[in-house]
Amino acid sequence: MSESRALARQAWMIATGRMRQRRRREDADLLVVFVHGFLAAGSVLDALRDRVHDDVACDTHSFTYGPLHGIESAAARLRAQVDATRNGRRIAFVGHSLGGLVARWHLDVDGGDAVGLVTLATPHEGTRVANRYPGSFARSLRPGSEAIRRLGPESSVRHVAIAAERDTTIVPTSSAAPAGAEVHWIEGIGHNGLLFDVRAHDLVVAALRSFG
Repeated sequence: MSESRALARQAWMIATGRMRQRRRREDADLLVVFVHGFLAAGSVLDALRDRVHDDVACDTHSFTYGPLHGIESAAARLRAQVDATRNGRRIAFVGHSLGGLVARWHLDVDGGDAVGLVTLATPHEGTRVANRYPGSFARSLRPGSEAIRRLGPESSVRHVAIAAERDTTIVPTSSAAPAGAEVHWIEGIGHNGLLFDVRAHDLVVAALRSFG
């Protein structure tokens, strides 16, 4: 899917504001929590979440946060939702773009636990594109920001990072390939196209299965 089509599809999903209902699997040992990117909503991960729900023995949950929260604030809300929904189950996180950093903050700064983390098009070392914008989230996404320094070069849990070869949102694109992670580059796709790309979905499913 082209980046323009991916953006249009994502905008429509955000505008409708409805996430598909799925059968809860309270008996599943694994809960997979999905975290969307900046100025998005949980619904943009519906296609990926459907695939995971069908192909991985797990329950799923989508976390949504507003654009006015900083990474630290969003991570605190994520922790509260995880505590309220996990019911003793193992946790894995799937985060797109900024969502990957929110999940990492919960794990690597706030001391949360998980069997693994999958990030898609996440600027682990920041992105120079953020220099163009104001606001707390934009400041935290700038290379060398305090948030990026506190997160450190790699995650404290097993980490699979999926990066888009044609990503123009993450500059440099190497920021999507953090130290210590198992990194997969997908050719011919952009930042938002990863959300709907079957190759990315295959990699997410394989990663979650490998987390055991």
